Amino acid sequence: MTDFQITLPCADCKNTGEIEHQVAVDHFHVSICPNCWGNGFKTYTEMYDCIEDARLDYPEALGIEIEVGHNAGSR
Repeated sequence: MTDFQITLPCADCKNTGEIEHQVAVDHFHVSICPNCWGNGFKTYTEMYDCIEDARLDYPEALGIEIEVGHNAGSR
């Protein structure tokens, strides 16, 4: 098996990197999304036999790549 790096859009901030909090009826506070650290995406590492298997599990992925520095059976 091979480690694949899977990049997904952050659902918490809708891929913007920022979230709004309503602090008053007519006032909002914008802050960096704590779930993606302001990037607008999240990256995970998963093990798969092939990239097609990863695509089946993550059809909404922005990118799926072999993780650099890891070989099959390294774990």
